Amino acid sequence: MDLSSFFREIVRILGRRLFWTVAFALCFFIGILSGIVIDKPSSVEYYYLDYCDVYVYRIFSGSAWGIFLDRTMNGALFLLPSVLLAVSVFFVPLQGLLVFYKGFVFGSVTVILFSVYRFSGFAIWLIVLLPQVLLFAAVHVALSVIAFDCGCENRGGNVVRKLKEFAVWLLAAAAAALLCAVLEFLSVCLVFRPVARIL
Repeated sequence: MDLSSFFREIVRILGRRLFWTVAFALCFFIGILSGIVIDKPSSVEYYYLDYCDVYVYRIFSGSAWGIFLDRTMNGALFLLPSVLLAVSVFFVPLQGLLVFYKGFVFGSVTVILFSVYRFSGFAIWLIVLLPQVLLFAAVHVALSVIAFDCGCENRGGNVVRKLKEFAVWLLAAAAAALLCAVLEFLSVCLVFRPVARIL
C-alpha cells in the first residue's frame, strides 16, 4: 500500500464514522476548555506548575533530549489503550476520556504558561507546544475512530485477524507520534533557542 492510498483509506474511515470523528474531536476541545476554565485543587495546580517549570527549564537550558523522551513515552501511553477499543466498542468511554484528558492537560498547561511565564510562556506555547499538540491530537482522534471502526467490525468476527490489521494502524500512529516528538525537539533546538538568544 503506497502512502496516498494509505491516507485515502484514513479519510474513507473518518468519513464513514463521521459522528465519532466529530465526537472524539469535541472531547479534545472540551478538554482544552475545561483545562482553561475549571478551577483545580491546589495539589493539581502545583503538579501542573512543577511540570511547566521542568518543561520551561528544559526548553531554555536543559536537555532537549529529555523533552523528546518524555513526549515519546507520553505518546505511547495515550495510543496503546486504543487496542482495547479495537477489540470492543464498549471501550468508547475510556477512549473518549483519554482524548478529553489530553486536551485538559494542554488547557491547564496553557493557562500556566500564559499567566506565570507571560511573553516567554506565550512564545513557548506558540512555537514549541501548539504545533506538536495539534498534530498529535489529530493522530489520536484518527486512531480512536479507526479503533472504533475495527471494534465494530470485530463483533462476531475473527478478532485476531482484525487486531493484526489494526496493528498496522497503531504502528502508523506510533510513527506519527514519534514525528510529533521530533517536531518539538527540532523546534526547541533550531527555532526557539536561537530566537531566544537574539531576543
